[in-house]
Amino acid sequence: DFENMTTFTPGAHHVANLADMMNQVESWSAALQPLRKPAPVTAGV
Repeated sequence: DFENMTTFTPGAHHVANLADMMNQVESWSAALQPLRKPAPVTAGV
């Protein structure tokens, strides 16, 4: 997926893979959300 071996140009066939990967990221993010601790709040920041 490189043009002239220098420019990255992903092919259209990667769109389905990207959609699947993003769905997996979203699912894992929701599943792991209860395990995350909130970031501490610092005064003046």
